[in-house]
Amino acid sequence: MFNSNYKIMKNYLRLCLSFKRTLNAIKISILLILVAAFHISAAVFPQQQVVTGYVTDSETGEPIPGVNILVEGTTRGAVTDLDGNYTIDIDQMDQVLIFSYVGYVSQSITVGNQTVINVRLTPDIAALEEVIVVGYGTQRRKDISGSISIVDVERATAESSQQIGKQLQGRAAGVTVISTGQPGEEPRIRIRGINTFGNNDPLYIVDGVPTQDVNNLTPSDIESMQVLKDASAASIYGSRASNGIIIITTKKGRGGVRVDYNVSAGYTIPKEDNVWDVLSPLDMAKLKWMALENSGVDPRPDPLYGDGAEPRLPDYIRPLGAMTGEVDENDYYVNPEYTGGVDELNTFYQITRANKEGTDWYAEIVRPALTLNNTLSVSGGSEAGSYYLSFNHLDQQGTVIETYNKRTTFRVNTVFNISKNLRIGQNLTGVTNVNPTIDHSQTSAVGQSFTQQPIIPVYDIGGNWAGPAGICSGFNPVALQKRSTDNISRRYRLFGNAFAELTFLKDFTLRTSIGEDLTASKNRVFVFPTYEEAENNVISSLTQSTT
Repeated sequence: MFNSNYKIMKNYLRLCLSFKRTLNAIKISILLILVAAFHISAAVFPQQQVVTGYVTDSETGEPIPGVNILVEGTTRGAVTDLDGNYTIDIDQMDQVLIFSYVGYVSQSITVGNQTVINVRLTPDIAALEEVIVVGYGTQRRKDISGSISIVDVERATAESSQQIGKQLQGRAAGVTVISTGQPGEEPRIRIRGINTFGNNDPLYIVDGVPTQDVNNLTPSDIESMQVLKDASAASIYGSRASNGIIIITTKKGRGGVRVDYNVSAGYTIPKEDNVWDVLSPLDMAKLKWMALENSGVDPRPDPLYGDGAEPRLPDYIRPLGAMTGEVDENDYYVNPEYTGGVDELNTFYQITRANKEGTDWYAEIVRPALTLNNTLSVSGGSEAGSYYLSFNHLDQQGTVIETYNKRTTFRVNTVFNISKNLRIGQNLTGVTNVNPTIDHSQTSAVGQSFTQQPIIPVYDIGGNWAGPAGICSGFNPVALQKRSTDNISRRYRLFGNAFAELTFLKDFTLRTSIGEDLTASKNRVFVFPTYEEAENNVISSLTQSTT
């Protein structure tokens, strides 16, 4: 009996010892896995590294304040202080720091294991020797004390926009471009902020001729563009330049005969799916009743939503609040042309079914828009002179229905060498521009697209325009745009100058120039009679003007 119990105890102890060894092995395995996982995570997700250093001039050894340091491929950056020192955080050892400053050659350095990176920037002699048009003449960049930005015309004109103002966006520090998005409308350009009073537009100088409008210039005709931003740079132009100056020089012919033809196409797709986040018709009804109840007013009975415990959507909004079976659709009568006279409105019987799913008015007034741009240019030059000829046609559709811009432009720039020291020439551009006149107020199609009731459909049962009569004020946004089809603005412009230059005593040039800016326009507005609004206009009218 004792031996039997002894064997049982012995086996039990062996089993416990084996279990303990197994448990220890499991613990060790788990610990090894955790250690390995830590090392792997440390490799995949390294700790953020701080890099410091200073930036100096390679020739003088002086610190350079204001140097831009950017982590390549990111938006993370830093700027050196007055002593040229900087501090920047990086996430990976293989990241590259880009050091850049105006007038110096940029440098790119891979971080690696470095925590201190000191940089010596080399002056960019070519950039400092660059000739810039300022006022009555030209200067080298290094000799200019005023604030001037040079626009990279090649990169700017590579943008899809065919308006000079829009191409300036992001191309010059301190320049803000504000645009409505309407095809053909000139964007507003602001240099170094907006003044509280008076005009905020900059002065444009195109081939030496002052103007307030460069909207109709073809971007591909531009040779160079500078933005003069401070008082010292713009002082010679007087009060007209109080908001800054944009100096534009157009292309000239040089070398042998060259023919260029460029065609570009773009496609703009507007946003979709309830952009304004408008409530559904039922939610609108509930919101209305809630507002009335919170004001201590019983919303029942409601001519549109009934007199139940909860609002219900009607089957018809005209007749107001009617349900199926209460309306004889054979009684429908609307005559949009009012051929029976202005009193005929009293005989109309419009029937409009409610759109219980809700009308997305924004989606109804927008569309994908195509833009086509064609440019043909011929240029050349010899000892006798030079020429540059160009022709451009832009056909731009707007994303809002019935909006577009059709612009045709030609340019003729010539220079004739009368003698070794005497030259004459001219720069001339002509433009025709056709686009509809669009309203930007709250009562415009876009303004109504996020304020008009979604229970109203686009059309009534007869295919005529549905409207808010009996429900609310306002207009049918689609009807507004469709009725503006014949509201056309045609503009014509001839802009340029003729000049003569005489060079003497090697470094002196005497130049005289006469400029012209001739404009004309024709505008037409046709007002259609309405029948679907709360207050209808029953008389059509046509207004035409010429300036």
